[in-house]
Amino acid sequence: MRFERRTVLADPTVPNADRRSLDFDCSSHTHDYFEIELILEGEIEHTVNGVTSRIGRGDAYLLLPSDIHSLKILKHTELVNISFTEQAVSPSLLYEFIASGAPLSCHLSESEFDELEPLFSLAVSRRFGIPELDRKYRKNICECILISMLGKLNVKPGQLRGNSALFRGLLYINRNFEHPISLAMLAEAAGLSKNYFSSEFNRTFGMSVSEYISAVRLEYAHSLLISSDLPITRIALESGFSSFSMFSRSFRQKYGETPSECRRQHALADETSKTQKKMSASCPQL
Repeated sequence: MRFERRTVLADPTVPNADRRSLDFDCSSHTHDYFEIELILEGEIEHTVNGVTSRIGRGDAYLLLPSDIHSLKILKHTELVNISFTEQAVSPSLLYEFIASGAPLSCHLSESEFDELEPLFSLAVSRRFGIPELDRKYRKNICECILISMLGKLNVKPGQLRGNSALFRGLLYINRNFEHPISLAMLAEAAGLSKNYFSSEFNRTFGMSVSEYISAVRLEYAHSLLISSDLPITRIALESGFSSFSMFSRSFRQKYGETPSECRRQHALADETSKTQKKMSASCPQL
């Protein structure tokens, strides 16, 4: 199974939006940025972190940099894609999605689609030709879409502690976890001193910076194990671990099994599910 990590944003401070026509499948991949997509027409078999669902007109979703997804096009599909980083929108607003724990996808009714689709279209088509105005305009459009999606997901705005600078550092981790990350890099991204960032991060999120980085890397590694056939040693490196032994030890502590055991268990469950579906399809309907 092919797998790639895509990096295409020229300016991380400005959301990028375009309309796409899809007639061919997209193999498993991730991005080093966040994505919102709205399906305008068509039908897709969408797999995210090993979970497959069928989606079509009116489906909208947010993808995190740690999400591994693929698209199997069942019918010609038109969609709008908006890609951005934590530098382009309010980091505290973006963190609401991560903190909610809710599935980051929703289906819009026809009336909701009619209300939200024009925002996606404006994000694609409207340009002022003045960089600063374009940046502010696309930032505001993107944030309006995010707020609308939060409402559709029934996520109540949380009483988030911490400031935007702190959330910017946290989201920087989510976008760059596969690379070495130092406290100095995070402090610079947040615009804070190292000591202040470290102490505030621990106080706000109840864990150290290194613990959070490890958690993000392990979740990504787990998704790779069940959604790709990459060698486990490569998965360790792709996930940002400096050594296989560190990865294996951390994985077992979190999931209670080794990476190899996790992959075998998932493969067995997947094969059992396929067998049951075949048997169900072959049984006569009474």
